[in-house]
Amino acid sequence: MPFTGLPAQTQVVRNTLRLCGVSSVRTTRMLGVKGADTATIARWLDRAERLGANDGSRARAPQAIAADAASSSVVATS
Repeated sequence: MPFTGLPAQTQVVRNTLRLCGVSSVRTTRMLGVKGADTATIARWLDRAERLGANDGSRARAPQAIAADAASSSVVATS
C-alpha cells in the first residue's frame, strides 16, 4: 500500500500536538524551497508572519485557559 496524504504532518499532529492537548491544527505548506528565489521566500515569510499574528490575536477558548491554569506551578486560592 503506497503512502497517501501527509504522513509526517499527520504524525506530528496526532502524536505530539493532540497528546499535548492541542485540538485544532491548521497547516500551511510552502513547497519548492530548494528552487525558490529570494522574492518567493520573502513572500512566504510575510505570509507566515501574518498567519502567526492572526493566530496570536484570536480569543482563547475557556478550555485552553483552564488547562494553562491547571498546569501552572502557581495556584491561586481564595
